[in-house]
Amino acid sequence: MPVVFEETDPCTTYAECCKDRKVKAPNKSIVRELKKYSSLRDVEEMDLSANYLGTKQLMAVADFVEKCNKLDTLVASGLCCYHSDLGGLWNGTKEGEVPTGNEAWSHLLEVIKNHPSITSLDISNNDCGPLVGRLLEDTVRSNEGIIDVKHSNVLIDGDTLQSIDKFVEKNVKAFWEVHQTHDEPAQQSDSEDPFLSARNDFTFGASPSEPVQREHDSSEAVQLVRENRKTKQKGKSEKGRRVSRSCASFNPQEVEGFEPPVHHKSSSEITMLTDLLKQNLLFAHLHEAELHTVVMALFKNTYSAGDVIMSQGDEGDNMYTISKGTVDIIVDGKQVAQRTAGVSFGELALMYNTPRTATVVAADNVETWGIDRDTYRNIVMSVSIKRRNEYQEVLTTIPFLSTLTQYERLQLADALETMEWENGDVIMRYDEPGEYMYIVLGGAVDVVGREGSKKLKVCRFEYGNHFGELEFLNNHRTVADVIAVGKTKTARLNRKHFELCLGPIKDILRRNINTGEYAYYRSHVN
Repeated sequence: MPVVFEETDPCTTYAECCKDRKVKAPNKSIVRELKKYSSLRDVEEMDLSANYLGTKQLMAVADFVEKCNKLDTLVASGLCCYHSDLGGLWNGTKEGEVPTGNEAWSHLLEVIKNHPSITSLDISNNDCGPLVGRLLEDTVRSNEGIIDVKHSNVLIDGDTLQSIDKFVEKNVKAFWEVHQTHDEPAQQSDSEDPFLSARNDFTFGASPSEPVQREHDSSEAVQLVRENRKTKQKGKSEKGRRVSRSCASFNPQEVEGFEPPVHHKSSSEITMLTDLLKQNLLFAHLHEAELHTVVMALFKNTYSAGDVIMSQGDEGDNMYTISKGTVDIIVDGKQVAQRTAGVSFGELALMYNTPRTATVVAADNVETWGIDRDTYRNIVMSVSIKRRNEYQEVLTTIPFLSTLTQYERLQLADALETMEWENGDVIMRYDEPGEYMYIVLGGAVDVVGREGSKKLKVCRFEYGNHFGELEFLNNHRTVADVIAVGKTKTARLNRKHFELCLGPIKDILRRNINTGEYAYYRSHVN
């Protein structure tokens, strides 16, 4: 934990953290929140809920949290931080690159893991996936001072959430056991926090000499910590708190029974909407079948110039994609932007259960296609969970992955990206930097090498075969084209995720070079 002069102005410290992370400007909402405090020692709670935070901003917030030695509550719900779980960890962001959501979340959780005073954390209403879930699990396992974690409406699997809750319950139990020994101290200095003293001296698993039987309630424990701190600050005004919004947990198991609505469309409308959604970042990750389900669930609305499509502050049940016309985006009575065909709006109310953040007005004749909350959440938000479950089943059937543990297969499933190819598509080109390893999940691929200036068919790979890993295992350019045969489905793994996911079987992959189908490879790299 860095040594920090606690009288430092919080706004100044936060601005310095933003500057170090190359954030263009500190987040205004956070600045308003921090103006309530005169020094870092006063910052006991941060509420970031329903805030627009890019990944750089989240990294800066984590740096600031690390400097707040008295912080006990961090509400980080509904951060609108995109790309939270797009596949595995990283080997470090290069200078000039924007960090991934995983990198930002990992940095924040690493800070919390080692923080001396945080007891309560809320990450609800974020698109955090399995990898962030495992990092959170490790955080609450390692930091026994964390006695309250809220995680509703996230994309973390149920088993991991249960494990997180069990570790939190252990921490709560430990808190109450230790607190009994500090209820009536003979003499306690004004600066001593009973819980922090117990936390520093207590070895998890040790029992007090006369354990007191009582119900282990986390909310009561958190309240007691706060009351202890308030007694140290007599004469100081109690600081107000914003209330974070929450919604019902997102249960992946309920997706299987969900039946999306179907609204009739002409073939030309289906084609138009399919092309439109493929260009939209919110839907671009969907496969053909998933995309078709969304297209059929869309409903059409038309508006004339001046019509109000949605109003700031209202509750929202639908999101919209513009197919024709232009809309004005108005925040607090001021026009801040315009949106045209292909752009979506209104998704935040569905993702984070927050009121509308802007008013949207038709600037001319406008046509939109809407999707309701249930369809969006059950199809779009659940895709990553379903895909991971599918991958886990597939990966158990692939021979060269048989030595991976269940945990290692889970890591690999999180990091894989599905690619679909048509007959003749070139998946990997000769004499290019190798950036991906591919696993064939359906169809087949032909490996086409070079013999002088002539092309040479080397072999065919089918289900369970893999290619591309040797190029970055041995640090050389690709030695062949790899071409799809018929409709082909592959999963690919980025070079930077390879070491994390497949490090345990690198030797197996290297030994493959000595098999017959790699004779061509050996002749071109030796």
